[in-house]
This record gives sequence, C-alpha cells and structure tokens, in this order.
Amino acid sequence: MTGPVFNENRPPFVSVGVPTFNRPKTLRKALELLLAQTWTDLEIIVSDNRSTDPEVDRVLDEFVERDHRIKVFRQRENIGAVANFLFVLEQAAGEFFMWAADDDEWAPDFIETLVREIDGVGLAMTDFETVFHAKSEVVQVRMPVLSPQKPVLDNALSFLHNMQPSLIYGLHRRRLLNECIIRRNFDLWDCAVVFKILLRNGIRTVSSFKYRAGVHTPNYKIKTVSRGKLSLRSAAVEMLIETWRCDRLGILAKLRLSGSILWTVWTLRRHLQPLLERQWKEQQASRRTHA
Repeated sequence: MTGPVFNENRPPFVSVGVPTFNRPKTLRKALELLLAQTWTDLEIIVSDNRSTDPEVDRVLDEFVERDHRIKVFRQRENIGAVANFLFVLEQAAGEFFMWAADDDEWAPDFIETLVREIDGVGLAMTDFETVFHAKSEVVQVRMPVLSPQKPVLDNALSFLHNMQPSLIYGLHRRRLLNECIIRRNFDLWDCAVVFKILLRNGIRTVSSFKYRAGVHTPNYKIKTVSRGKLSLRSAAVEMLIETWRCDRLGILAKLRLSGSILWTVWTLRRHLQPLLERQWKEQQASRRTHA
C-alpha cells in the first residue's frame, strides 16, 4: 500500500515541528532522519530559539538548500522552550502534525506507520527507547495499551496507570490538537493535553520501538516549571474538567475516573517530590563545587 500522491496545490499532508536551540550536531542528525522518512508528503518546520552557536545557522542554511520541504524560522529573541514548542504548531498546515525534538531519532517508517494507524483516533504513537548518551545506555519503554476497540474508561485508566508524557510526540490530527492544546505551562502539561485527546477522540498505541528520545545527562532529570518544586494541581484540574465534560462517559464512569485521577496525582507527587528535592540539592552542591 502506498500513501496518497503529493499534490502541490493542497497543504502538506503531515507537518513536522522541530523547535531547536544550540544543538547543531543532533539537529543535523534529526533532520537527516526526518528527510529519510518513507512517508514523503511532509513539511518540516524548524524554529531556532535564538541559538548562540553559529553552527546552528550553518546547519539550517544547508538543509534549506537541500530540500524544499524544510521551512526555517529564526526567532529574534529567545521566546522560551514552551513558546517555541507551540510556535511550530501554529505554523503548521498539514492535516496531521507531530513534534520532533532536535535530539530525538525515528525509524525510517515511523511517520508512515502512524499515518496507517491514526484512522479513527486523534493520536497514534509507538513504544519508544530512551537513549542516555552520556553512558551509551538504551532503555526500552512500553506505552500504555490504548485502542479505539476498548471502552473509553478502560483506555483512560490504562493511561493513568502508565502515564507516559512522550505520547505527545506521536502523530496528531492537527485540528483536534489545536482544540485540546493548553496555552499555559504547568507540570504534567503534556499528560493533560494527551488526556483531553484520549477522551475526545481516542488514541492508538503501536507495539513497536520506532522512536528514540535522547537524554544528555547520566540519569533522567525530573523537569518542573518551578525549580525544586512539583505542582500537579493544574494537571489534575484540567483532567477532572475534561472528565466531567466527556459525553462518552456515564456518571459512574466519571466518578471512578475522577477518583483514579486524584489517586494517580497524589501517588506521583508522593513518589517524585523526594527525588526532585534530592536532585535539586545535588545541582546546588555541584554549582558550589564548580564556582
């Protein structure tokens, strides 16, 4: 089976958004892998967040010359990681959209696989591997098993049991994503957006490792909006609001799902806050050592 013939008179079928900042080496590799995708009906939107490394400009100039599908935006000032993340979505024209981090990797058929699997749902994503570059270690991560063949409540509970933020890097129906996007930043923002998509139009996960997320520290670092503090209130509120707005769930299902949301958030905070405090103390000690 082949994809639809590319028609230059219509918007590109898949838009890929690449926010980037000061990573010319991994950016080069990411663009090479995106251009090598077997699904060729693409536009690749790169937004440089005012990099200070001149090599980034050289890489971008080279790739713009190589392939007309690459569109480059250079921010006049650093607008912040979240704003840059949203900026590439705002520039997209395709029916489908995916974010591509400038240090991640994809199998050649990653996009094609997801285009085939997104029928009937709002988001499709594969399992993934986390690559710890500092110690050359690869860890495989399974996504929650999500399918339109399962009841909405079962899918939602599966997601809460294995809440993977990396689902946000799957293939989205762009219009639905724009409806579900939350334009303010908070801890577990990505999970709250994915949860909204799950309840509104469903998600399909594919049991295959076709995506690699890069980590440049020896161990995974917990990232929070406020340094040293974890606040999950906003994420819980967004999920609860979406639960009670969902017309695909009955009252009992909404009550059960609400309880699971509160339990999941409480358990996560109880588990992560001590780790975050230790991580923050280690960072402070490291700064004092190198001062």
